[in-house]
Amino acid sequence: MGYDATKQVSHGSILWVSQGLLSQRQGCVALIPIGIQVIEGNPNLASLLGWHLQQLGYTVCQTTTFQQAKPTFQRQQPSLVVLSTDLPDGDGIELC
Repeated sequence: MGYDATKQVSHGSILWVSQGLLSQRQGCVALIPIGIQVIEGNPNLASLLGWHLQQLGYTVCQTTTFQQAKPTFQRQQPSLVVLSTDLPDGDGIELC
């Protein structure tokens, strides 16, 4: 069971859940992130967020520009994307 879901979680940030992230067990839906892509124009914020996610045991890929994010997204196919809509070279929402 999987679906695409996009939710604006704060001004300028998008949390995107990709197909294949949800797992059905005994009538409950559990989130099981396999890989997370952090797309954030501020390198310090991207690094901090990526570090915290790695400390929680997630595999994290960080990009800071639209030009980096698009091919990385297509190649890695992450289960979860934390996306800034205010990137230095484009609007992150175009990746959705």
